[in-house]
Amino acid sequence: MNTSKYILILYFLGGMTTSAQNKHHLKYENILNQIRNILDGKSNKNIDSLNYILKKAPKVCMNAQAVYFEGSILYVQKNDIYESEKKYLECIEMTEKNKSEMDLPCYESLIQVSVTKLFYIYRRRGEYNKALEIVLQYEKILKYSEFKSFLATTQYDLGNYEKAIKEFNTYIKINTPNTADKDGFQKNKLVNFYRTSNAHSFIADAFIKLYKSSQNTIMLDSANLHYKKSYQDGNKFNKNFSYNSILYYSRLAKIEYYKKNYSKAISYYNVYFNHPEINKNVFTYQSYCIGLAENYLKLNKPNLTLKYLAQLDSAYVANPGSEEFYIAGLNVYMDAYLQKKDDKNALHYARMYLEEIKKLESNKEKTHKVMDFLNIKESNEKAKKIIELKNNWVIFLVFVCIFTVIVVMVRIYKFDAKQKQYRHIIQSLKEEVQLKDDQLLVEIIEENPEKSKYLTDIGEFEKIQKKLLKLESKKEFLSSEFKLSYLAKKLGTNTSYLSSFFNHYLEKGFNQYLQEKRIEYLLELLEKESIYHKYTVQAISEHIGYKSPSAFRKVFKSYTGKNISSYLKN
Repeated sequence: MNTSKYILILYFLGGMTTSAQNKHHLKYENILNQIRNILDGKSNKNIDSLNYILKKAPKVCMNAQAVYFEGSILYVQKNDIYESEKKYLECIEMTEKNKSEMDLPCYESLIQVSVTKLFYIYRRRGEYNKALEIVLQYEKILKYSEFKSFLATTQYDLGNYEKAIKEFNTYIKINTPNTADKDGFQKNKLVNFYRTSNAHSFIADAFIKLYKSSQNTIMLDSANLHYKKSYQDGNKFNKNFSYNSILYYSRLAKIEYYKKNYSKAISYYNVYFNHPEINKNVFTYQSYCIGLAENYLKLNKPNLTLKYLAQLDSAYVANPGSEEFYIAGLNVYMDAYLQKKDDKNALHYARMYLEEIKKLESNKEKTHKVMDFLNIKESNEKAKKIIELKNNWVIFLVFVCIFTVIVVMVRIYKFDAKQKQYRHIIQSLKEEVQLKDDQLLVEIIEENPEKSKYLTDIGEFEKIQKKLLKLESKKEFLSSEFKLSYLAKKLGTNTSYLSSFFNHYLEKGFNQYLQEKRIEYLLELLEKESIYHKYTVQAISEHIGYKSPSAFRKVFKSYTGKNISSYLKN
């Protein structure tokens, strides 16, 4: 149920009952009608001056009526339900006190309208027991059909859904067309269809509540049946068929949501989501936005969920009074960002949600509306869990950082101690190796006097090394022509001298050097450029200078110990 529904019921019941005063106080009929037109939004005259006439009237009935209208001004125009409550109670007190001076229809009429207003005020504030008390207190004065309606509604509010369904079904039977109720009150067809439409809607909502506690899908079928009847009677009452259809399709979507037919629910929402009529009612538009967001969330489509939540936010900015949708939206935001594994935003909305819930603690009316849209207890626990996990993670990171610092400091200390020891050992080894190298060099020179010039000309080897590094930077080793003779020509030397350079200065043969350079280049390329993983083995072998893929395979496996094909896949 939403606030607009409360006000509609209030207007119909209030308008019918106060009409009794027109018959018994014809002198003030025009003033009473003008004030009602102002409250109904049909006129913009000065209501205070009109009501002042009633306050000064010699009839106590009109004086009490003026107090009642003061309450209605506060309720309808200023939405001040606390001050209006005082005025309605004052009206009842004045009416009871002056009962003997009033005509019976005027007395009953004032009690009926005041009790009706108080009933809906208490409902809006979530004070259901108070609403029931005021109805039971004036049961004999209230019309039978109205009393049954109030009783059924209160049973619904108190969570007695089976009793509520029973009472509403009784109420529907009472309101058959062209019949008089227990008090002889002849029903107007138009009002009758409004009442039965509203009753069927309540019954459907009650079946939804029973489904939530039992998970029995029969309850959903029953809800579906009564939503349909509510729609049919609504079309007889309200000729705005488009808006009736918009409400009906949102209810069908709700049924499919509970049946876990999320795609079907979305299809129902999409029928009227872009209809011009939906934009005229912010409340309905927001209900569609949250409905679409919730269904896309269930389909694990967080981006679409966030799209409709953004539209809900825009609508809420335009109409900040709809807290129930705003808070329900924050709840969905949490889940959407959790699906996206965006912990930062999930934490942000968890905090926002809890802040909004905290604001509701002192406002029973808003709490009541929000409870119709989500399980506050469950959502609170989820938000707190998100925040708790984040806090635990922060504590864990702090602990890890402290532990890491301690480990690093200990290792640095041990490393420094070992470094001193290693430096001493390395220096001793260098001296020993240098001595052996000098002895070996002398032996080689004595045994091979012709080759001694290659082994002792270190300065020439260093020059060759510098030239070779320049060729490496240009990646010339990737050329298939990169052979010993080609390289010797490039470096300005002969193959014998160059071969000695590789064997004795680089301590590896030319072929080993070439294979290492090509495979090291390839491994680095494959790591940085994933597109090369899609190339064929032949293309890769040609790219790094091998004309034969089989030769390349052998070189790659000997160097890496892995097969090139499996390496590319993995």
